[in-house]
Amino acid sequence: MKTSSSMAPSSEALRATLQQAQDRYGTKPNFLRLPEVKRMTAMSRASVYKRMKARNFPQAIRLGSRLTVWIDLEVQDWIQEQIALGRAK
Repeated sequence: MKTSSSMAPSSEALRATLQQAQDRYGTKPNFLRLPEVKRMTAMSRASVYKRMKARNFPQAIRLGSRLTVWIDLEVQDWIQEQIALGRAK
C-alpha cells in the first residue's frame, strides 16, 4: 500500500499549486524533469534530493509512480537566490 507522501497529488491540489506559482511569478509555470534540473543547477541527483530533504531546494511534485517534476519558476528563483548569496560574501 502506498503512503500519501508517495502518491501523486490530486488534480485540484496540482491546479492550486500551479495557480500559486503563476500568481507569485506572473507567468505560467512549466515542469522540469530531473535531467533539466541537474543541468540548470549543476548539481547531482543526490545533491538535489539531499537539499530537498533539508528544505533548501524547491520541492518536487510526483505526478505518478515514475514521474517527478519541479516547477521551473521555483528552480529559477532558487538559482537567483544562490547567486545573490554567493555575491554577498
